[in-house]
Amino acid sequence: MDQLINLLVERTGISREQAEKAIETITGFLKERPEMAASILGGAAGGDIGKKLGGLFGR
Repeated sequence: MDQLINLLVERTGISREQAEKAIETITGFLKERPEMAASILGGAAGGDIGKKLGGLFGR
């Protein structure tokens, strides 16, 4: 997760605190809506990605 936060800080110029909050918000959203994550990531490539992501996020 630290790598993603650093990348967000580097590419956007926002503070580390803002990047952490953004990542927290995004992951919370995707935990609640794994089907949306599947849509964002390109559909069901490699099987039912919605179910796989749901498992990843504890759903």
